[in-house]
Amino acid sequence: MCFHNKFRPTLSSSLALLLTLILMSSNSEQMTAQSTSAPSGPREQSISVSRLGPGAVIPAELSKSVDAKKLKPGDKIEARTTMSLLSEGQIVIPANATITGHVTEVIPSRKDSPGAKIGLVFDGALLKGGRTLPFLAVIQAIGRRLPTVFATPMPGGSGAASVTNSTGGPSVSQLTLKSEGVTGLAGLTVENSAHGSVVSSSNSNVHLDSGSQLILRVISN
Repeated sequence: MCFHNKFRPTLSSSLALLLTLILMSSNSEQMTAQSTSAPSGPREQSISVSRLGPGAVIPAELSKSVDAKKLKPGDKIEARTTMSLLSEGQIVIPANATITGHVTEVIPSRKDSPGAKIGLVFDGALLKGGRTLPFLAVIQAIGRRLPTVFATPMPGGSGAASVTNSTGGPSVSQLTLKSEGVTGLAGLTVENSAHGSVVSSSNSNVHLDSGSQLILRVISN
């Protein structure tokens, strides 16, 4: 009896330690399983929609300037998206994606004919991993470059919102997804067809600065 009583605390302590180790092992396995099965965040999601339907709008800005005196038919042009496009909760085109296009026609201004025009069409987006998303898009609206802090078009709304230039220059109108035509670029007009857009001026050269705002509208894919 004395021997049994002497070692009872030791036996109880051993059992408690064993139970503790079993519980710790079980919790560790559960955490590992949860970590393995947890869904990846938005940045890791794959693009599940392969095409954009007609009528979809793409807010973007020109990556390089466009000038009727310097470009010729076939020359490449590029823009970049200023916000992500979603479809059914999935990112179709992420922000800062490259939108590709090319020049379709050019009529530069001359001394005897001061007017000018340049035809542009956007034909797809370059996606992560070298994938491309083909579509045909025209220029629904175009506007002057915004100050950097206002580089994202406001969703919804109509027309354009006036943004005061912090450098003291003239205010700049911020395009919305419903904007149409030309805003803040005196003398320019834009016309669309099934083949693309034509930006024209009746009395001067057609020049669009790098960073000029664009609202593109998909017409086919």
